[in-house]
Amino acid sequence: DIAMQFHKPKENGERTWSLGIYNVYCRYNPFFYRYIVNSETGATELHKYALFPIIPSIQYSRKF
Repeated sequence: DIAMQFHKPKENGERTWSLGIYNVYCRYNPFFYRYIVNSETGATELHKYALFPIIPSIQYSRKF
């Protein structure tokens, strides 16, 4: 993960922008595993399924 924040003071408070990236290395982290039986050989194989390689985020907050 990586993130950065930008703070700017205002007359009646402060505003903050936050930018971030989840899974910067783009690894396919498994969401779930499933056993699949090969119909030809009868062998059982374990397969992993991943959803998102990289997830960006943005946030804005204001303090009064």
